[in-house]
Amino acid sequence: MGFFNGKDESENGLTVEELQADAAKKVAVLRAMAAEFINDNDKELLTTSEMRLASRTPAIYLEKSAVVSEAAPDLSGVPPNAAATLRLTHAADVAYAQVFAEAEELARQVRRAIIRKKLFAISIARTVDKVARVLVQTGAGDWLKTHVDQMKRALTRPPRPPKADSAERDLPATAAK
Repeated sequence: MGFFNGKDESENGLTVEELQADAAKKVAVLRAMAAEFINDNDKELLTTSEMRLASRTPAIYLEKSAVVSEAAPDLSGVPPNAAATLRLTHAADVAYAQVFAEAEELARQVRRAIIRKKLFAISIARTVDKVARVLVQTGAGDWLKTHVDQMKRALTRPPRPPKADSAERDLPATAAK
């Protein structure tokens, strides 16, 4: 399967169903990989502060803490297997950091490939739009007028909701009414 192999879709001979099946197969592979990182005992979601703490703490800090816990094993409040836990977590962090980096790179590559294909399709759509508008304007394409209007509406963004006055935002909810 090769939607993103650089060829025009007409050369690929792919159908919508084949593209959807290929995407579903790739999603299943990614979900299977993600399932390997899920611990069934950890049902609770991590808080933002927990995520921030873990991501901002350098892995080497865990290794240095392991050295200290081995040098002074009788530290109060430190579990007996602290050094092993710290070293194993440090090793996992270092080892799987590359997996994380590759996953992010994969996401960027997929996004770029989709954007490239979309840009090619957009150039075709813009050509169709220009030709159809000229036909409608000259009167030769009256039958296209509805389609041209629909294309024009498809490009317009919905209006943004109005922003509240800054004075109203500063007041409590009951006082603003």
